[in-house]
Amino acid sequence: MARPVLAFWKNPPAGWLEAVGEHRHEVLNRHAKTIVDAVCRALDERRGIDDSDWDQLTVGVDGHVHVSPDWGSGRAAGTAAIKTSLNSVLKELLSPEDFNGSRGPEDWHEFFASRTRKRHFSIPRITDAGFEKEEPPPPDTRKVREVPPAVSFRRESLREAPEIVQPVARQQIIPDTRTPKPEKLPPPPRPRRKAKMPFWAKCAVFVILAVAGTASWYFLAVPKREIVAQPKQQAEDQAAAEIARLAREKAEAWRAEKQAAAQAKEKAEAEEKQKQMAAKAQAERVAKEKAEAEQKQMAAKAEAARLAKEKAEAEEKARAMAAEAERKRLAALEEERKRKAATPEGMLGAASKAAPFTNTLGMKFVPAGTPGLLFSVWETRVQDFSAFVSATSHDAVSEGSFGKAAYTLERTADGSSSESVQRGGSWKDPHFPDKQSGDHPVVCVSYLDAEAFCAWLTKKEREAGKIPAASSYRLPTDEEWSSACGSGRYPWGGDYPPASAAGNYSGKEAMVGVLQGGANPLAEVGFSDTAARTAPVGQFAENGYGLKDMGGNVFEWCSTWYESRLNDADLLTDFPGLKNDGGGHAYRVLRGASWSSKSEPGLRTSCRNRGAPHMRNDFFGFRCVLTVPPAAPAPPVMPASGAVKPAGPAAGFENSLGMKFVPVPITKEKTVLFSVWDVRVKDYRTYATDQGVGMVAPSFAQTAEHPVVNVTWEEARAFCQWLSKKEGKSYRLPTDVEWSCAAGLTQESGDTPRERAENAAGAFPWGNEWPPPAGAGNYDVSLRVDDSPHTSPVGAFPANALGLSDMGGNVWQWCEDWDEPGIKTDHVLRGGSWGDSAKGNLLSSCRGVRPAHRDECIGFRVVLDAAP
Repeated sequence: MARPVLAFWKNPPAGWLEAVGEHRHEVLNRHAKTIVDAVCRALDERRGIDDSDWDQLTVGVDGHVHVSPDWGSGRAAGTAAIKTSLNSVLKELLSPEDFNGSRGPEDWHEFFASRTRKRHFSIPRITDAGFEKEEPPPPDTRKVREVPPAVSFRRESLREAPEIVQPVARQQIIPDTRTPKPEKLPPPPRPRRKAKMPFWAKCAVFVILAVAGTASWYFLAVPKREIVAQPKQQAEDQAAAEIARLAREKAEAWRAEKQAAAQAKEKAEAEEKQKQMAAKAQAERVAKEKAEAEQKQMAAKAEAARLAKEKAEAEEKARAMAAEAERKRLAALEEERKRKAATPEGMLGAASKAAPFTNTLGMKFVPAGTPGLLFSVWETRVQDFSAFVSATSHDAVSEGSFGKAAYTLERTADGSSSESVQRGGSWKDPHFPDKQSGDHPVVCVSYLDAEAFCAWLTKKEREAGKIPAASSYRLPTDEEWSSACGSGRYPWGGDYPPASAAGNYSGKEAMVGVLQGGANPLAEVGFSDTAARTAPVGQFAENGYGLKDMGGNVFEWCSTWYESRLNDADLLTDFPGLKNDGGGHAYRVLRGASWSSKSEPGLRTSCRNRGAPHMRNDFFGFRCVLTVPPAAPAPPVMPASGAVKPAGPAAGFENSLGMKFVPVPITKEKTVLFSVWDVRVKDYRTYATDQGVGMVAPSFAQTAEHPVVNVTWEEARAFCQWLSKKEGKSYRLPTDVEWSCAAGLTQESGDTPRERAENAAGAFPWGNEWPPPAGAGNYDVSLRVDDSPHTSPVGAFPANALGLSDMGGNVWQWCEDWDEPGIKTDHVLRGGSWGDSAKGNLLSSCRGVRPAHRDECIGFRVVLDAAP
């Protein structure tokens, strides 16, 4: 069945949106069709209205629903109820006061149900899923007096109404208060009468009565109802007019508010635009000023860059010329070095830790603290000694002129312990649990066997042209061995017990064979290494010179006669047998401990053991050294361009070596003569050649004019003694105080060098600025103050106020003093070197301290006690 659709929601009347708001109208529009369809469905189901009945319903221009007088001819009471209910619903729907925009489907159901409950029809419950069926309402027992409408209309008018202006008025409903009578039983049949009223007469009477009753109702009841309804209709019309007026006022107020807001917005936008324009103008001005400043700055930078470029080009050109000259000079030196290196002397002189000298047996030799001497990197091996025996048929087994039969560790007769006895063991088979291989150190050799090996090896190497005639193999002295080992408490350092990689000593691993079950203090503190007896040479950590097994594996023979004074008093207390030195010519020194050493005192670097020269034992071995003859003096090579040597003061003098001296006042009564520069390579080479001592070459190239390096404190003093004897004057090393006076530090306080260093002011040889300026001296390349990667020719940098060069940089310089005279462990060094870049090391007041060791950064300067 068709449903009426309100055109009102498509085209609402003027002022409606302003009265209820757009949001409320949208909500009504969403629910309107659902609501009207629900009303119509209820009317259809409850009243039996069909399409022909709807054709007689129209909506007038006043918004009221009107019905034709003859609509629903047999249902007059229902007609009035339907008209009144529909008009009431539409009025409720169109009234702003009754509308709440927050109502949902359930709220609308309650809204219409409350307004239709007393009109005897109900609205199906509206849900999101659709409509729910409800039970039909109870029969309508009310009486409805309705006033005939003034205008009739059809159903299409209701469906196509263009506009609803006013809400429809409600009609008066008069309830039927009569009590229904009980239904009577039909009377019993009466006897049939003979005379009856004709049917047409009955019809006529009925028509007359009906017309009379209708006329009476029309002229009496209808006017009275219209009189009753008129005041109520007027009140409703007035209320509707008031609603419309309020809606218009509200709409006008809304429009005024909207217009005021628009004007305020325009004003704010204008002010904001004006501010933006002012800010933009300010930003443009600032940007322009910034651009002008940047242009000026760029122009200044461009000019500075141009000047810097010109300067850099000039400097680069000068550097290129200097580099080319230096390249040619170094090339000449390299050619000379290669020429010398091809000779036996050159090969020995070029030996270093990185490039050791290797002889025909594969034994490697490196410098190790003693000038003119190369130490074997490891102990003499079984394979080396075997080559010697095979070549010479030397008997190192039987008792004879070279030694007694070997003592080896054997089980006692009762099997309860072990003892060192002669039971046929030898260097070929020392009766170890594991057989030795060719790379193990040879044992069971006497001092005399070791000397015989060195003599054979010297002859063999000279005949092969491997070493020059002035070189020879021999055993090291005790002092040479000490220099090679170092001054630490133990060969591995200062900690005890040693780490497993420190050396081959007697630990847990040694407690096998005849030693099983015996006491072992070193094993008890947790030490263990990889070898039960000897280990292959070179398996353990090397020392600073690159030497292996300077502690452990085997005791090493030295050429020095043993004297008890060589050992410390506390060590003699621990080993009373070492007090017996046989008068100083009965035993030779043994150094380094062995695989059998297990007590802490015996592992110290300072420990000296002893052995008779003919004694052979399963923990005695030896290490060879190779003497290096001094090289012939080389012609001096002039330094590169720019290295100017300043002349000393007129009061100075020059000695026979060409060393220049100038006076330096120490006190009012005392003045000493200081060498203008450090002792040079050519000065020290003259001494070494004259005395037959070697020189330890550094790892970098030097000329005769460079300062000598790798000189110990004792060697520097030996040079001074030689020079004093040669010239009949008193040459020596400067004291710490004298060196400070020469550096301009005359106000230092303190009794020892350490105290003076702690109280000194912070000044540098070149002044007070940091970092040092270019040409301040020869320091580490990271400071970029000079072009020398290592040492530079003496006097290449400006002298100080007293005429002394290199009082800062080039090489550290030995002083006569101990750092702490009461302790006497370290000597004082002054001046810094080519390898220093730390600010503290470059201070004139800085004191370096070292034991009597050699280093590529250490040289020395000499002084004269009095003027000649």
